[in-house]
Amino acid sequence: MSDLAWLHAPRAIPEDVLDLCRQAAKIRLEYHQDKPHYRGWNVEGYTYGCLGEALISELSGIPWDVSFNGGDQGFDFPETDAKANPVEVVTDEGWLRRLADSRKWQNYYALVVVQRDFGAYRYAGWATGTMLAKAKTRDFGYGPTCVMNERQLVPGLPPPLVSKGKP
Repeated sequence: MSDLAWLHAPRAIPEDVLDLCRQAAKIRLEYHQDKPHYRGWNVEGYTYGCLGEALISELSGIPWDVSFNGGDQGFDFPETDAKANPVEVVTDEGWLRRLADSRKWQNYYALVVVQRDFGAYRYAGWATGTMLAKAKTRDFGYGPTCVMNERQLVPGLPPPLVSKGKP
């Protein structure tokens, strides 16, 4: 199996990782609910996000901060923000989404798709902040959001994750 096939292959979510992310989701929700920028996320949404961080950490070899001390300011890994998107079946196509009104864009965004029932996840690819900022926008109820189809993403890990983690 090639490196990219291994990297992008669907995998079962380990129970301990799911438990950790459910714990993180509750803490992150409590932290963010009192902030003026809170946009109505829920525990499930934060769980998906945490699972995206967990998979990127595993694939890159770069530990992610599991301290849950407040917000991560959208900066999960070196120069890279991990995004997660729920799908019905983990082989379904994913979409990279980012609010268009943000004041701070990361250099890279990495997408993980997570099965809605939390049974599996897979890494989908990455885009630069410039690519995402130039993408078409849609409004999902939180304001204009830049959206890229998974087929528009670059396969493999973003350059900072390859150089700082394991290839």
